[in-house]
Amino acid sequence: MVVVDWSRDTWINDFCEEIVEGLKKVFRENAEHRKEVLRHERLRVARKREQIKKNVSEQKQEWAEKQVHVKLRRKRKLKKLKKRRKKQRKKVMKIRRRTWIAFRVFVMIFRSEIVTLDILWIESKTYKYAILSPISLEKTFVPRNKKKKKLKLCYGYRKSEHG
Repeated sequence: MVVVDWSRDTWINDFCEEIVEGLKKVFRENAEHRKEVLRHERLRVARKREQIKKNVSEQKQEWAEKQVHVKLRRKRKLKKLKKRRKKQRKKVMKIRRRTWIAFRVFVMIFRSEIVTLDILWIESKTYKYAILSPISLEKTFVPRNKKKKKLKLCYGYRKSEHG
């Protein structure tokens, strides 16, 4: 060992490097040590793989649990919205029931038949002062509620007569 630079740090560094190189050479030559090192390396890699697998499975499980929670939260939210809509619909129906008379409009439907003297088999010459204009006879009255849009039948009213 030739020391060119007399600084203590350089000398210590060189000495350490020589020791390390010598040890490496000895270890390289020792086959059993090499096998031991390889076995330790394989074990280290196997442990690392197991840890990675464990982490991945934990992440998958955690993700599945979160998805279940998200699904439940979404169902609850939709249920709340449904209840809110139902409540609003009930309020509107209550208001309508309370004030339904104001909205009610009736349409009068009269079944009318034009009657002339000829239909009654009366000759117009028989009566001097008879009115020759046609007469309208109203037979039935059917109220129709526009709000409910249902035709309420009464007094023998038939749909075929009034389409």
